[in-house]
Amino acid sequence: MPKRELMTVERPVKIAFLQGLDADGTGGEAAADGDDVGALTKLIFDDTDVAMDDRAAYLDFDLVEVQGSVSRFVDGVQERDYTVVQLISHADAGGYSEVADVWGAFELDPENLARALRGCGVRVVLVTTCFGTAIAEALMKHDACDVAIGFPDPQPFGMARAFSRGFYRSLFHGRTIREAFEDGKGQAAVRFGATIDRMVICEREDGCADRALFAPPVYYFIGSPSERHKATFDRLKAALAAHRPTFHASDKLFGDAGEDLMTTRLEMCQVVMVLFEGQRIRDKDLLNQIAAAIEQAQHRGVRCFPVYLEGTRPHRRLPLGLKRLHPAYIENELSPEALAERIKPLVK
Repeated sequence: MPKRELMTVERPVKIAFLQGLDADGTGGEAAADGDDVGALTKLIFDDTDVAMDDRAAYLDFDLVEVQGSVSRFVDGVQERDYTVVQLISHADAGGYSEVADVWGAFELDPENLARALRGCGVRVVLVTTCFGTAIAEALMKHDACDVAIGFPDPQPFGMARAFSRGFYRSLFHGRTIREAFEDGKGQAAVRFGATIDRMVICEREDGCADRALFAPPVYYFIGSPSERHKATFDRLKAALAAHRPTFHASDKLFGDAGEDLMTTRLEMCQVVMVLFEGQRIRDKDLLNQIAAAIEQAQHRGVRCFPVYLEGTRPHRRLPLGLKRLHPAYIENELSPEALAERIKPLVK
């Protein structure tokens, strides 16, 4: 994956959904034209949750509970909690969307929405309404976000779901916002054809949309060192930093969902280092699980090798899949520079 510039944002990146009213004002029953906002919001939320989990991006992203009240939504925005915002609602040609708050139903003026978001740290707004371009343009006018995406025409809610699915999956793969926009259009085009070509992406300044919100890990360490070897591990990370920018080290081994976590992390990275020291080698079940996950990773072209910390050598019970990997032996006293030379043939 080519290196992409990242937006500077707080982690985890919070994604918030503002759900509008149905066309008949009920907010819960299906609208007269069959477009149920609440049902669509749940579908998009669930799609996003699955995509996030598939990529193990939930370590960097957080889905915020769907808000059906504008006042509660604005409270969250003004606490600087939301980085990505999606508005799912009906709207008219002027961009006025049908929403509600603690005082009841009303039409939300796009200018007022922009004023509420301005200065609150929101970076991306996905406007999945009819005539959403009017809202996106108001957001740009008031510098309410860096990037806003909108639909210029009336559009079926199915298009909003298809676009959202492609957009979020792309973000969770580490693609830029503009690339995610194109991927979302591609997903929607399968069903809705050329009508997606009029979708609009607005950016506050040139290049905003050419940044990513997430970088999949390049190196993944399976296992954490003991206190005895912690300094060695820190030097290893320092040595690798000159070659690759991102690290994800496992703080614990397995647990209830540990095997799934490891497998999904392996799907994202380019290099896997299996950390061995002392007692862990005697855990036969764990070794077999690691070997199985690594075998899957190797089928995808991931480079894998074991790292043996000082005093540890390959064990006779090591699974064949791990025995065949080219090992790296790391002594505690090695400097980051020496470590870099030691592992350079393995990670190039």
